[in-house]
Amino acid sequence: MIQYYRAPFRTCKGSPRLKQMAIHGLRIDHSRVSPTTQCGGLEDDSTSIPLFVRSVEDALPNARVLTTPVVEYWLWTRQGDAVMSALMTHPTATKTLNTSDGQPAVGLHGHPLDANMARASVAESIGSFVLVLTIVSTVVAANLARSVAGSPYGSLAVPAAGGLALAVIVASLGHISGAHVNPAVTLGLAVNRRFPWAYVPAYLLSQLGGAIGAALVAWSLYGDRARSVVHLGATYPAAGEPIWRIVSVEGVVTFLLVLVVVSVATDSRVPAGVAALAIGSALAAAILISGPISGAGVNPTRALGPMIVASKFTDWWAYIIAPLIGGTLAITAYDRILRGGSTPI
Repeated sequence: MIQYYRAPFRTCKGSPRLKQMAIHGLRIDHSRVSPTTQCGGLEDDSTSIPLFVRSVEDALPNARVLTTPVVEYWLWTRQGDAVMSALMTHPTATKTLNTSDGQPAVGLHGHPLDANMARASVAESIGSFVLVLTIVSTVVAANLARSVAGSPYGSLAVPAAGGLALAVIVASLGHISGAHVNPAVTLGLAVNRRFPWAYVPAYLLSQLGGAIGAALVAWSLYGDRARSVVHLGATYPAAGEPIWRIVSVEGVVTFLLVLVVVSVATDSRVPAGVAALAIGSALAAAILISGPISGAGVNPTRALGPMIVASKFTDWWAYIIAPLIGGTLAITAYDRILRGGSTPI
């Protein structure tokens, strides 16, 4: 997620240090500076104050100005911007750029936002591949009455497979890329300023590429009937279901999934080790809810990958638009309503 750095330092109004910060391109919120503040003959104070990391919604209301003869300016910048480099190299922030607990800013599941993009993209591609291959293979095997031992898979095998696969992906790849493996997560975070827009194209292409690769592999493993009969597990509405119901259920279940993701993967109050189990369980629940109605897309690339390979695009737009809206609303709701809550006593 994008972190906003609050970089306070003390100085006199009009001092050389203040001018130097302006030259570096750092924005200063002059509205927080008392117009009656006087330097009082004090020398410029170069003592750094530790930085604190918050989202801009949380931090701005907490910005303050000292009413003493020394002004406390608050500087705002965003990780990944050119302005961040200037902040990091400035004398007042060189040794203090960290979160409130002294650690670098991170994204989902603790992955560093400034990590190697190629590595993160590969992780997203692999994660999407594993997730989609697991789900569509289970769907194909169930529909073709393929069994491991005894009876063929039943309906409950699909949510179980999807939930287990996502739990494994989060546990194994979360620290590398954040384990988004879903455009609803990536775009939802970006819209809410918690993920750099510059990273979005690479993540989306990696996710879609992994899903298409998974559909191709499922076709090769299960044969032509997997494509001609089951359409490689491509999602489509159940018989007689109106399109408004498809859009509604896809939006609702994606909202629930992404709400769990952003809750357990970004909030330090959540106990360690819970994320993978919670997110996998949320996907299983989402598939159980939406499967009988829409076929359980819950993820635009999970829907599009098999559709592209099977050339079956029934109501394809609903499986893209609804999850993206649901995911974005989930992150907005968490950031603006739930995240500020305190732990009950």
